[in-house]
Amino acid sequence: MAVVILMGCLTAAMVRAADMDPLDTGRYVSAGPATGSPAVLCAPIPSPLGTLTLLSVAEIALCNNPQTRVAWINTRIAAAQLGISRASYLPSVSLSATRQWNRSSGTSLAGNGVSTTETNVTLSLQYLLFDFGGRSAQVESDREALIAADLSQDAEIQSVLFSTIQDYYDLLATTESVNAARATLHSGQVAYAAAVAQHQAGTVTLSDVLQAQTALSQARFTLTQTLGAMRTARGTLANIMGLPADTRFAVTTPAPAPANPDMQATLKELVAQAALARPDLAAARAEIRSSEAAVSVAKSNGLPTLSAFAAPQYLDSAAYGGEHQTVFGLSLSVPLFNGFSTTYQIHKARAELDSAKAARDQLANQVSLQVFDAYTAYLTDRQALAASSDLVASAKSSAQLALGRYQAGVGNILDVLSANAALAAARSEDIQTRYDLHITQASLAEAVGNLNLGDFGQSRGNQ
Repeated sequence: MAVVILMGCLTAAMVRAADMDPLDTGRYVSAGPATGSPAVLCAPIPSPLGTLTLLSVAEIALCNNPQTRVAWINTRIAAAQLGISRASYLPSVSLSATRQWNRSSGTSLAGNGVSTTETNVTLSLQYLLFDFGGRSAQVESDREALIAADLSQDAEIQSVLFSTIQDYYDLLATTESVNAARATLHSGQVAYAAAVAQHQAGTVTLSDVLQAQTALSQARFTLTQTLGAMRTARGTLANIMGLPADTRFAVTTPAPAPANPDMQATLKELVAQAALARPDLAAARAEIRSSEAAVSVAKSNGLPTLSAFAAPQYLDSAAYGGEHQTVFGLSLSVPLFNGFSTTYQIHKARAELDSAKAARDQLANQVSLQVFDAYTAYLTDRQALAASSDLVASAKSSAQLALGRYQAGVGNILDVLSANAALAAARSEDIQTRYDLHITQASLAEAVGNLNLGDFGQSRGNQ
């Protein structure tokens, strides 16, 4: 009975230990899915959402998007694996107990059949003393894998942050496009009314009215499409925040972002910054170090190991009484032949190391191209912004002049409709250029590896 009670207590202790972190691997894991780099303290999502700033949208996305949670969980998995490898430095202890009943029948020189009862309790301890560096290499491999997982979480946070910024400005752009489409519709209504008036006055033919009516219908159709695009953009932004696509909310137009000194650097300087700051590149380098240690682990599998063991034992027999016995000593294991398994484990580990190096080189090339593309797009949008503003101003003046001439009877409807179409195109290009500049600036920051929430102002709790 005492043995049963002891085994029950040990089982309960093991269940409680499952929630513990005795080797303190949790200190390598961030407190939550959004507390990598850049870090953010997650707050409850307000209901209803109301009007959101870019910062509040970014905070909700980082805390609530499944991508950041998956990356965080992967760091917890890597931390647990590090704990497993560190546990190999500790002894293993096991307790076994058996109770058996023996009954023999028949006759013998000793008499008729007999019954005996035996109880055997054994406590076993085993400790690996030496393994030619296999354990230390495994710990090093798992430590670097944990560093890589943590850096990958940082990269995932930056990726979600950039997607949030992009979707936020897409929603603002489509919202402003709706207003521009309504202005185009109003211009079409004015042109149609002018054509009807001129036709009733007998100065133009019915063809002018029909052409103006066609342009008006096209403006209504464009407005409908733009409204649909705005709803789609809102659903996309809600999705990146981890919310249902039909969630209702509004967004505010942020103030112009402060000048980022990194934007003044040359392309060569930005590429050099990215090589140092990009978390995914740092994660790739950590993967290489992990693979290098894994080669040492594979090599150690073919080397001897030396272990110490001890096994106190208690035997209680009805026939022979109680007996205490302790066995202890050293155990040397020398692998002689395992079918070349160790050889191919080493081949595999070396190939995985080469693969990790190739993946790092491929990523470095991609990063260089991303920085180049983002830098070029940023410069292009910055230069196009002034031109787009001038284009809108000149198109508006041209449209007003064409309408005035037509109403005065000295112009034609085609000039009015053409000017209105040019104004609508200019407005669209101006809207797209202004918001594309925000997106390309964020894209360049992400490509360099320094995209963070500090560029967006105060947090939700301080608004």
